Amino acid sequence: MALSEERLGQIAVMVLKHKLLKDGIHVSPKGVKQEAIDAAKAFGIPVAEVTEFLKISLEYVFAETAKTLDELAKRSV
Repeated sequence: MALSEERLGQIAVMVLKHKLLKDGIHVSPKGVKQEAIDAAKAFGIPVAEVTEFLKISLEYVFAETAKTLDELAKRSV
């Protein structure tokens, strides 16, 4: 079964989110900046697109982490 480019992208994002939540991430401003630059060069895409993607990914991980902490706090009361 052939997958469309759109479906491949959807699956890629789901796999990435799963991996980020499972394995965690190390975030530092300098490290993220260099990662964005390196990825843009490696994939031949604008740094602005990579940075927007990274921001969305980081916001997702942060939101999921905040939910987990909120649930923990509610149980601890």
